Amino acid sequence: MTAKESMPKLMDKRAEDRFLAAYERYQSLNGTTDALSNLSRKAIERFVQTGFPGRKNESWKYTNVTPVINRPYQVAGTGQATAKGIEPLDAYVVVLVNGCFAPEQSTLDELPLGVSIESLSAVAEHDIVQTHLGSYADYAQEPFTALNTAFVKDGVVVTVAPEVTLDRPVHIIDVVANDQPTLLQPRTLIHVADGASVQILHSTEFADPVSLLINAVTEIRVGSGANVDYLDLQVGISQMSRVTNLSVYQ
Repeated sequence: MTAKESMPKLMDKRAEDRFLAAYERYQSLNGTTDALSNLSRKAIERFVQTGFPGRKNESWKYTNVTPVINRPYQVAGTGQATAKGIEPLDAYVVVLVNGCFAPEQSTLDELPLGVSIESLSAVAEHDIVQTHLGSYADYAQEPFTALNTAFVKDGVVVTVAPEVTLDRPVHIIDVVANDQPTLLQPRTLIHVADGASVQILHSTEFADPVSLLINAVTEIRVGSGANVDYLDLQVGISQMSRVTNLSVYQ
């Protein structure tokens, strides 16, 4: 049974209807790689079943999400903008514009041996992605995580081989380039093998000060004896709402 076929019995709220319709439009325009399509389908079906969290949900009883989800968002599509970065930070820079990997703005030529930073869409069929993506951030229990997973198409995958220590931090910059109210859903997978060490800074920049919902999911797999310093720099704008799922497993 598809998500659309189950919709009449499961979807009775305007917000969920709009997000499901946005998902169907997004899929028709962009599709999903074969390696991610099964995960995407399972996630949207779970979102259809659960809907957005209400006050009866113990984890959300003090947070009213209705004003946020009722805004007329557009799903972030392709866009053009230039990341400013953080000066004078000396880092390996990874830039994503509207959630899509931007290699022309990223500075990854000098990565040490044993370190890989790649577009999620480019390595979706690799074993690390197939094994770990969606394994730690529980889309079955977290509706916003299910929504992010349903829309997964691109993002960034960082892998560090055993006993490798990066000499500089990795700076992941999400750039929002849209002049309409926007839903941005960054997806990051970080796999740090046994005995390795890495520092990661994650930040967001805004090309236009629009109404924005950031629904971010980051999964980190940390090997035995490995060390990961992760900093999420949440610099916002007045019309921004943010939901973040940071799931770490060691």
